[in-house]
Amino acid sequence: MYYEWLFFSLLTIIFLEKIKDRILYSKNMFLVMLMGLFTTLPHELAHYIVALILGGRPEGIYLIPKKIEKGGVIYYTFGSVKSYINGLTAFFIGFAPLLWLLAGFFLAKNWEIKSFIDLETFFILEWIFITNAIPSKTDLKIAFSSGWAYIILILIGVAIWLKFGKNFI
Repeated sequence: MYYEWLFFSLLTIIFLEKIKDRILYSKNMFLVMLMGLFTTLPHELAHYIVALILGGRPEGIYLIPKKIEKGGVIYYTFGSVKSYINGLTAFFIGFAPLLWLLAGFFLAKNWEIKSFIDLETFFILEWIFITNAIPSKTDLKIAFSSGWAYIILILIGVAIWLKFGKNFI
């Protein structure tokens, strides 16, 4: 029975991704903004909250879509948070959306599936978390705008190695 649920849940995720792609390349501004509530607002909210915590004085979340034409293709992009960053905070503000992966992990660990609706709701929420956790090109540029990013990554790598490395030898 769970195999059928899993099958239909995976179909739901694939269907949502296809809908998202078609909407973003459409000319219907209402649908683009509606999809943005699920695929952009949480992403930008993560930047805003981390900037606020780190003293970046965020000025707001901007969700007004911008129409961009690239190679004859028209698409919309939107979502930004204006804040003040320095070398150390740039890494954390740039990678803030990755915190949605923690939310997804917490949900997966604690969600009780009792029905097909529970399973579908779970997969839709996980899709929202994972979609919003992916850093954009701009996020990566901000995160790696100073040497601190490399130092922080090395420290994280060393901590992971000290914690789990002996198990891989």
